[in-house]
Amino acid sequence: MGNLFFAAPEIVAGINRRGLFLRGLLIFLIGILIALHPFMTGLFLSVVFGCSLLFGGGWIIAGAFQPERKLWGWLVYGILVALGGLVLLWNPAAGLLAFAWIMASLLLSGGIIGLTHCVSERHSSGHNVLCFLSWLCTIVLGILLFLFPLLGLTELFWILGILLAGEGAALMILSFRIPSGT
Repeated sequence: MGNLFFAAPEIVAGINRRGLFLRGLLIFLIGILIALHPFMTGLFLSVVFGCSLLFGGGWIIAGAFQPERKLWGWLVYGILVALGGLVLLWNPAAGLLAFAWIMASLLLSGGIIGLTHCVSERHSSGHNVLCFLSWLCTIVLGILLFLFPLLGLTELFWILGILLAGEGAALMILSFRIPSGT
């Protein structure tokens, strides 16, 4: 049964062996690059997100001027989105700081909600203890990310780089499991 799983070319959407290996190699190299240069990765992503907001805001503004109706609320929204994109393009580091604080607030709020849920269950099982500890760690991570945003983002990008490198390595290994005729 294990050989049939890897023998089916549909598993990899009809991609041949060389294409899957090259895709895995590309993902592996991107993961290593992200892990080695986390701050530059953050700045690059901030610039890409700024360009996306600028383009999206322009698209929303253009859509607000439809001939059959005027949508002033969408015009204001489009202007705000485009201004957000301009701010990110003008100062990408501010975008990284905002992203870190948004992630910190998400970790804190999710941790508090999860912690209250664990406390309200009142089971004496080991599951409840692990649930309590995991949400407590989430709250601690949120506090640390809020207090030390650039250090926290660096660690998040390291984890992302390591995960991407592992995915790329898995794809390269998988490419050797595909029969050579495909």
